[in-house]
Amino acid sequence: MKIKYGLMLAIVALMAQTGFAAKNEGVVSKSSATAEVEQEISTITAKDVKNYKTFLEYADKTERLAVKAGKPAEIQPGEIIKVNRSGASFQLSAETPVVYDEQTKSLASLGANKQVAILETNSNVNIIDSKGHVLKQTKIVPYHTGPGYIVFSDSRIFQYGGISEPSGIRIYNYEGKLIKEINSGYVVAKAISFSQKYFVVTITRPMKEKAMVLYDMNGNELLRRELPTARAKIKFSRDDRYILLEVPSRLRSVVNGGIKTTSYYVIDVEKRRIVSDEIY
Repeated sequence: MKIKYGLMLAIVALMAQTGFAAKNEGVVSKSSATAEVEQEISTITAKDVKNYKTFLEYADKTERLAVKAGKPAEIQPGEIIKVNRSGASFQLSAETPVVYDEQTKSLASLGANKQVAILETNSNVNIIDSKGHVLKQTKIVPYHTGPGYIVFSDSRIFQYGGISEPSGIRIYNYEGKLIKEINSGYVVAKAISFSQKYFVVTITRPMKEKAMVLYDMNGNELLRRELPTARAKIKFSRDDRYILLEVPSRLRSVVNGGIKTTSYYVIDVEKRRIVSDEIY
């Protein structure tokens, strides 16, 4: 009996090492699979962001984690969003986020989650998704001689004029109520954060000021920084902790002439300060 019992133990041990293990070969627990994926993602943390290069690493990490959590991916370079509305067809992209249709006098503006705002000549605003479904509608006051331009969040519409119109920003809710009007100067670049808590613009006041200004959704100014030019690209990290401003064409003096360079400003949104100002 002792021999049979010992034989059974040997067989169980052998099964554990061969057949049973083979049956489960390649099966990884959910926790270990998650750990492996996260290991592929950079281990950089928010406190490690010190300059342009570390911002890019951190922005990539927060984007990967957001997509992994089921949030929509950022629109990719070259990706086209096509929408049709009121007889007009629009093709928008990261490179061309605003499109004007001359025939219908309507303007399409690309926003977060690949949503699009259509601003019609009568100042009706329709927020639609990439499939053409209307999500929200409202009406705002014409900016001046025309409807102006808009950028939008889930709770606010920011309206601003072109260079031939009075400068400034008007903030509306979706009931069409004017929340605030800001004498900001002319808006050149603009972006709304992923959490939709912040609105950032670069502005110019001819012969006076060129600057980046960070606002909350009610138009309260949180941070202002002078820039060499208001022409810029704006990028938030996916968690809205940092902003990258890419400001091109600063002329650097060298022995054999000028070289065009780019300034990169990394801004800590939480601490309301400039982390770095680098030239490449």
